[in-house]
Amino acid sequence: MTANSFETRPTDTVSVQLALMDWGFKKYRLDLDYLKVDVIKVADAGKDFGNPRPYHPTLSDPAGFPLHLDAIQDAIIDRQFPDYTFNNWHTQDAKGKSIKILAVSGTQITIMRWI
Repeated sequence: MTANSFETRPTDTVSVQLALMDWGFKKYRLDLDYLKVDVIKVADAGKDFGNPRPYHPTLSDPAGFPLHLDAIQDAIIDRQFPDYTFNNWHTQDAKGKSIKILAVSGTQITIMRWI
């Protein structure tokens, strides 16, 4: 990671996170023997190695699923912001069409009802 605005001093503790996610039915394994983090000046960092990998796999076409049921009700509650409503968020596609989105976080709970 290269960041110009990361402020730290020699006595600060720097934490690092590593995640392995299973996006399907295949089995994945991560063996880690050693992990080291150094804070250095950006000018001394040199080039980053490799190309970033896409975060999400290619999405399947929903038309290929044999069954489709629309939820008749949905709600999102957030323990951190209990007085706010999060279930009516929208964005726009490239053509300007409004698309409903689902935002998630560690404090949000999504509730859906089908029947």
